[in-house]
Amino acid sequence: METSKLTALTLDELYSKKKTLTGTTIGFGFVMILASAVLIYLSFKSQKSGLLAIIPALLIILIPGLVNLNKINAEIKSRLA
Repeated sequence: METSKLTALTLDELYSKKKTLTGTTIGFGFVMILASAVLIYLSFKSQKSGLLAIIPALLIILIPGLVNLNKINAEIKSRLA
């Protein structure tokens, strides 16, 4: 999301995007935690430690969502100030 796109949105649209993005990020986070638990279990059961390398890659997927959420929060804060 570019900053210019965020500045074109109204405050209500920003709150709506924030609510949607927060829900999706929490949902993805929950799925990532479950997937990490399954990967840890499978790696110990099958004795293949290479499966553990997938866990940091799963966490990297959350970064763009968190960055966009921070941009939206900053835009809302700048408009309220």
